[in-house]
Amino acid sequence: MSTDHIAGVLLVIGAVVFGVGAAVGVPRVFTERDPVARLRMLEERQGMWRMAQPLYGLGPAIASAGVGSLAAEAPAGWTGVTFAAACLAMAVGALTWSWSLYLRATRVSNPCVDPQDEPPVSPRTNRPSKR
Repeated sequence: MSTDHIAGVLLVIGAVVFGVGAAVGVPRVFTERDPVARLRMLEERQGMWRMAQPLYGLGPAIASAGVGSLAAEAPAGWTGVTFAAACLAMAVGALTWSWSLYLRATRVSNPCVDPQDEPPVSPRTNRPSKR
């Protein structure tokens, strides 16, 4: 298998791993506008949320390895420099993002929500009632 094929496979695997993380986590949490509803979603599926975070981080790391393999085999000149810079940027981004992922996995709360500001819960539906 050529280096180009290895790089392509790594890029695709990285994207698939990230996509699986997005699918198994709590995908609706990113589109929900209500912070109380977001928090409730995360609390209800906390195990899945925590399981998804390493996948979010592993995907970009694998993809950066793919770009790194392209950099290693690139001819001398701007092509190699560009691939190397892209690999470095992706690797640094994946590493720094891992801290955010760690915090997302270990601190499932929304500091923007003041518990006193939450609407009262309706006993009939067990959901916040509209004020």
